[in-house]
Amino acid sequence: LAALFQTALFPLALLWPALVAFLPRRERSLHLILALLPITVCGLLLVSGLQLQSPFLWKTERLGLGLYQALGHTESYDGKSFGLYRQLHLILFLNPVHWGLLLILAAGGAYARLKDGHQGRSVLLALSILTLFALSFALNDSGSQARASMIPLLAIFAAGVTLLPKIWHHASQRTRRRIVAGGLFVGCFAYAGILFEKPQAQSWERDYVYLAEANIRLGNNTRATTWATKALELNPARSDMQEVLILARFNEWAIGSQQQTLPIEETKALLEASRLIEGSPTTRAIQGIYLYKLREVAAAKALWQAERGESALALLCLFWTGELNQPGQSEVRNLADSPYYELLREAMSIDRSALAYGESEKRFDNLLAFSY
Repeated sequence: LAALFQTALFPLALLWPALVAFLPRRERSLHLILALLPITVCGLLLVSGLQLQSPFLWKTERLGLGLYQALGHTESYDGKSFGLYRQLHLILFLNPVHWGLLLILAAGGAYARLKDGHQGRSVLLALSILTLFALSFALNDSGSQARASMIPLLAIFAAGVTLLPKIWHHASQRTRRRIVAGGLFVGCFAYAGILFEKPQAQSWERDYVYLAEANIRLGNNTRATTWATKALELNPARSDMQEVLILARFNEWAIGSQQQTLPIEETKALLEASRLIEGSPTTRAIQGIYLYKLREVAAAKALWQAERGESALALLCLFWTGELNQPGQSEVRNLADSPYYELLREAMSIDRSALAYGESEKRFDNLLAFSY
């Protein structure tokens, strides 16, 4: 079932029915049904296009590095890094067990299982799963969050280290040296990536950018401002984070739960801030709104006309100020992926000749009211 949400696990779902042949005959039918279920559902999702990422879009250019990142302690980036999680949620500092330590403990537990007289099938199966996962991880260019699915497997074997004191007590000097050498080898393998790890500030800049962009899309303007400001403190040249600040401030006064009027001085300050970056069609449409509020009507309408093909907000402003009687349906549909598209649809659904004066009309009138 996890393969439905994490493409790096899809090869493991394919492995399951292949292993059915090695099970006792009385268990084969049940396992075959269970194994085919996720594969069937995955196939249906792939065909329907609902899955976010195809498990077959393989990238071989970073195969060697990806194999190490799958099993080494160092994180590979995929959204928020664990280092930032620990800073945000102090309870995570209470957990001393991390991937590198768990890998060492699991290796010790696997050795204890072999020394305890078992035939090693479970160890071989675990190694096969980890190898297949590492290959899939590397080919799908996954981030470290994907390997959380391997933690239960490592945890089961890690429990076996409780047998190591008994083995050590009865072991010869030669066996003890092998245990120490094996532990050092696994430890060096797990933590070698730390030598090549980028400075934490570089990773956190990406984390802050990720959080700022996510929050602005979710409408959390205050949080978006916080993370964008943190990113700019590390790298003041990031125009994308300056754009997030412009969008967040616009959202707060224009489309928040309580609309705000803008005095002339504040409007001028917001206009100057919007001019400091090249920006996107949306931020240029916002720049046009500030020009309009300062009574530079011709300049504002010229800016909206230039951006109407790529900005739903520009088209909305042209419609609400009477520059357009009614935008064409094809023109509106082409802007379905543009920010503020739903706002445009809402404006077009309003009957402005009706006697009632609703909250939506108040919001759009406030959006384009002159500053005083």
